[in-house]
Amino acid sequence: MTLVTKLDAYFKSLIAPYSYHAKETNEYISISDSVLLSWIFAIINGIFRIILINLVLISLSSYVLGQDLDIQLFHKDGNFGYYFLILSSILDIIFFPLFALFIVQFWSFIIRIFARFLRVDGDIDLKVERVVTGSLSSNVFMAVPILGTFIQKISSLILLFIGMRSQLKFSSALSICVLISPIIIGMLIAIVAMTFLILKNL
Repeated sequence: MTLVTKLDAYFKSLIAPYSYHAKETNEYISISDSVLLSWIFAIINGIFRIILINLVLISLSSYVLGQDLDIQLFHKDGNFGYYFLILSSILDIIFFPLFALFIVQFWSFIIRIFARFLRVDGDIDLKVERVVTGSLSSNVFMAVPILGTFIQKISSLILLFIGMRSQLKFSSALSICVLISPIIIGMLIAIVAMTFLILKNL
């Protein structure tokens, strides 16, 4: 696939997800290419976050303290919080590909369990890969300041839902169950852990 074709597939999975999943002959973007393209928007998000942090600190310094930012925040005793926020933003950018691949593997594992249990026809691994890879295009919204991360998470779930409906032929109810299954599993683990601790202390 050429770069233009990859970009077309990436944005098509976001703008027209039903069309993206509709044809078996359609050119699908690979996981690695989708993660790399998503990384661009993660970098933009990180830059916006650093700029926003500086703007907020400048405003607070001017409004509350009535002093210049350099005097208040950059002396030896007052810069830890500032540098911590900047460092966390930089680390988010650096480790984004690893985090994205973890999310891909996590959802692939969850969806694959349901698909194999229901004996979905065709190549399950390939279909699941297309579902999860298509959802990565939601990272485009990370380029939106302030609300971008929240919009990205919601749109990612929506794209997963559409992908399961189109690729795996899951019903709407089943697709929703798959999406909330990590929450249910987490609650069950928490209940079991709390029960174990209670019984241990009796």
